[in-house]
Amino acid sequence: MVMPDNRELAEYKVAVALWKYMSPCLMLLGLVGNTLSFVVLSKSSMRKTTTSLYLRFLAVFDSLVLYSGLMRHWIIYITVYDIREYNSAVCKIHTVIPSTILTICNTSIIYKVVSSSRHILQNDSSSGNSIQRRSVSSRRNKASFLTAMLLTTSFTYVVCTTPFCIYSIYKKMLGPSQYDTPQDKAVDELVRLVVNMLQYTNNCINFMLYCVSGKRFRDELSVLCSRQERRRFEIYSVRVKDQKPGFEIRTDL
Repeated sequence: MVMPDNRELAEYKVAVALWKYMSPCLMLLGLVGNTLSFVVLSKSSMRKTTTSLYLRFLAVFDSLVLYSGLMRHWIIYITVYDIREYNSAVCKIHTVIPSTILTICNTSIIYKVVSSSRHILQNDSSSGNSIQRRSVSSRRNKASFLTAMLLTTSFTYVVCTTPFCIYSIYKKMLGPSQYDTPQDKAVDELVRLVVNMLQYTNNCINFMLYCVSGKRFRDELSVLCSRQERRRFEIYSVRVKDQKPGFEIRTDL
């Protein structure tokens, strides 16, 4: 009996289709979301904190991971060309640097927020007049807003990357060197797709997490959008005003 090729199996076809069509969707979603996150966090009311700086770096590196890692997989399934086979330095950069930077950023962010919250509590206990208490309350609310955003981001990072880490460790330490059947190989291809897509999803959803967990972020985004809408209205009004003198009303019909 002739064994079927794994490329003819449904699992493999589903994996290839998702690599081809889901990858550009995630890259586009990540580019738009990370750009908006960077713009909002760069506003004058938010960019003065060290935590905001970390989050802006996170937005930049999320985009780099998407367009160096996910794009590589997409190109493989579109053109059968793997850049890592021709440049070992790119392989090392893609494998080590993004994960290292993201881990350092998340650790630094959490440490900074905890230290800031402790400092605010100390000032709260020593504050005397109402002005000082309002100032402390404002800083506490700001720290709570950042804490909610950062904890949500860090928790999502762990949830999305843990399956990929487990899969990678299993493949290197316990995984078989050869597959017994084409079905096993096709299933492994589908599992590899799932853990990779879950990992790359983490790089494109932080904007949505900020919107859900951060009221101040939503307010700043709303102000940004309304400002752009008002600017477009003003441009439209100027154009209409400039065109009015040129209008002629003809009555000799």
